[in-house]
Amino acid sequence: MRSWLIALPLSLAAHAQTLKFEVASIKVNDLRPMQMDGSKMGLHLDGARVSLGAMSLTNLIVQAYQIEGFQLSGPDFLPVQRFDIQAKMPDGATQTQVPQMLQALLAERFRLKVRRETREQQVYALIASKDGSKLKETPADYVVPDTPFGGNRGNRLVISVFRPTPPAGWATISGVNGRNVYECNKIDMAEFARFLRSHTDEPVIDMTGLKGYYEVTLDVPQRSRAFAARRGAMERPADAPAPEASDPSGVNVFASIQKLGLKLEKRKAPIEHLVVEHVEKLPTEN
Repeated sequence: MRSWLIALPLSLAAHAQTLKFEVASIKVNDLRPMQMDGSKMGLHLDGARVSLGAMSLTNLIVQAYQIEGFQLSGPDFLPVQRFDIQAKMPDGATQTQVPQMLQALLAERFRLKVRRETREQQVYALIASKDGSKLKETPADYVVPDTPFGGNRGNRLVISVFRPTPPAGWATISGVNGRNVYECNKIDMAEFARFLRSHTDEPVIDMTGLKGYYEVTLDVPQRSRAFAARRGAMERPADAPAPEASDPSGVNVFASIQKLGLKLEKRKAPIEHLVVEHVEKLPTEN
């Protein structure tokens, strides 16, 4: 069997000079999940302003080191408390440098110390089927609309909008004629693999070899860890039972992706992990 080294990025600038936010304010967010304003959750960028809403330490570390949640190991309290962060980037800094500045903020305010290690583990490899992929490439001149579906929902009941962040555009889960459907007009296979993770019991790694962006329409189960997370529920601990790949609706994500000319195949692979050696539960004062 071919050996795969999965070296997902753990740092954007391991040897670069430390770049910090010019100003940063961190506040504890004690709102219950149903009280949270979904539009203010997660990472938002507006020029030099950076806003992170209702983010747990797990979310912040994952964002800072550009890793997947399954790559992070640390104390049980990491996903519990949530924080709101308002920060300003220094002159000349770009949005691609936000993770590096967030690393510096976590080290300074939460005393975060981490190490990296490689672990052999079970994964699902996302690969093309024997007859090849049936995916349609996104046209080079595709323009991301201001709203999902260009504002025309038709008979769709939108359940979840995953992220309206360029260049990949909108990705939604919606109710269509009694089915839950995932739709995205511009997505690469690495991000699609991350989405599939919410419907499987093991990490999903893109091994399709497909480059560029594609249009994806996929029937998905009604039960998903992603649904709960996007509605503001507290993050599932790493050692909690994984969600089922299918549910009473009869939809199975493994069968669904076969219609796209893809499949999920179990393999062992060496995965880089980030281990938290020390972190404070609360930040130092602003």
